[in-house]
Amino acid sequence: MNRLKDSFSLVEVLIFVTILSGFFVIAASVVAVSLRNLKISEHKLFASHYATEVMEWVRSQSQDDWNEFVTSYAPTSGKTYCFDTSPISAWPSATACTNSFNSLSPAIYNREVSIVGSNGSCGFTCQVKVDVTVEWKDSGIGFTLPVSSIFSVWE
Repeated sequence: MNRLKDSFSLVEVLIFVTILSGFFVIAASVVAVSLRNLKISEHKLFASHYATEVMEWVRSQSQDDWNEFVTSYAPTSGKTYCFDTSPISAWPSATACTNSFNSLSPAIYNREVSIVGSNGSCGFTCQVKVDVTVEWKDSGIGFTLPVSSIFSVWE
């Protein structure tokens, strides 16, 4: 009696399952890498916001009263400030950031501002270099976002 073969053999099923499982493993790893990169990009976006926020706040302080800004916060020897709160309401004490326990959200960021004045021909500090550095750790990897600007007196 002649029968038509209507089913798959065990070997064919095993090959299909192996190929299918390989496809799912590759797809899962691509999704995991994409999610990790998405989280890193999100943290970079927050860091950029925090750097811009403190840079604009320092700029407004320099424009309010240049002489006070230069004498109090931007000596020629330089000062470093840790801005660990948001929104910014006042100048913090001149210290470098030592830990990441702050009120920035999420609390993984350190926001450090270094200000150095330079004497010029105008009789007092004519230019101030402001370096903002936002640091954070993501999955055990350290990231840094530096932003620099030079403020000048306009007279």
